[in-house]
Amino acid sequence: MAPALVAWLWGLGLGLLVGLATLLGNVATRSGALTLAILTGLVAGLGGWEWGVVLVAFDACLFVTVRYRRVVKASIETVGREPRLGWAGALARLGWAAILATLYGRSDSALGYAAFVGAVAASAADLAATQLGVLSAQRPRLVTTWRPALPGTPGAISTLGTIAAVGASWLIGLVALSAQALSSWLAQSPAAPLWAWLPVAALAGGMAGTVLDSLLAATGQRVYYDPRREQPSECDVDSTGAPNEPVRGWAWLTSEAIDLVSTAVGAAATCAVATWLAHSLGHW
Repeated sequence: MAPALVAWLWGLGLGLLVGLATLLGNVATRSGALTLAILTGLVAGLGGWEWGVVLVAFDACLFVTVRYRRVVKASIETVGREPRLGWAGALARLGWAAILATLYGRSDSALGYAAFVGAVAASAADLAATQLGVLSAQRPRLVTTWRPALPGTPGAISTLGTIAAVGASWLIGLVALSAQALSSWLAQSPAAPLWAWLPVAALAGGMAGTVLDSLLAATGQRVYYDPRREQPSECDVDSTGAPNEPVRGWAWLTSEAIDLVSTAVGAAATCAVATWLAHSLGHW
């Protein structure tokens, strides 16, 4: 069987598995699960299993962080947002990863793979910080003024959320390194020196994307006020479909738009750090 056909069959199966898991686990809407399935299958089909397992690591982060202490999180007074990932959120978080897989998946570009890993790391870091940060015993603080804020407030950070972001971005880099190391060992070919630094570079890219995400969310993101819940909200309508009142920010700067920008920055930062480390310190 042709290697390309095997890759696409592998991608199709992996995408179906991810879509079913996120849908049955109630961590994504139907459209969100379908989008995750398509993106995962596309990346795995274009890049092979070395690229696909990185997205599986992100999907695992999504599944675990959304479901972890879900009942407790539902009882915490937070800024209103959709608890499940929709199609727009999935596309915003993984759109750059899919584009990079389309551009570099069939090539042997170490930088292309590093950029892909950085985009996924930034998305996973922000996801983990958002989902786990609301469980912090201390009130989060706005990154711009350091004033206490309601859990889930755009631009608010906490120690727990920061630790979760560090762990998620490091995990993505470690999975990426392990995949490339195993692939090189199976093919009996030398690994690119840049790949040895993927965990460190992914950590830098993930945190760069997360910090930018927080800064943009605290300054320009559109935030609404839900008069029925008497709380701020990221949604333009409430649970009944009634419109919420705009409070601040630009209408076009939604959380999805910020995710697109922050994942692009995460990709660029990961490439820069990995290249610098590889040239300065070489292979481990």
